[in-house]
Amino acid sequence: MALITSQITYYRSTSYSFEATVTPPAGLHTVTGLFTIKTDSYDDNATDSDAIVKKTVSAVSNVCTFNIAPSDIADSVDPGTYHYSIHMIMSDGNIYPFAAGKFILKATTTNRES
Repeated sequence: MALITSQITYYRSTSYSFEATVTPPAGLHTVTGLFTIKTDSYDDNATDSDAIVKKTVSAVSNVCTFNIAPSDIADSVDPGTYHYSIHMIMSDGNIYPFAAGKFILKATTTNRES
């Protein structure tokens, strides 16, 4: 699998969904997708405990659907440029990088969620 690079722009207090469709090598299928947003593009934190967002979803027919809800990003996170990555866990147990890029968090006038 080749790493896909792109930018995601997210407006605070909105819902955002996207799909990651994998074409795995013969004999494998996608089991789980991992989506992470962090301040730095790289660090050595093995558990990503400092991540702004961590999402784990099950794949359906090699497609992972990720949903970002307003409550997923704390109001204390300042608008700005962050970094995201998507890794896929395959049926052989190996984890492969799938996509990475900039995650742009935009401010909105209203921050309340209810």
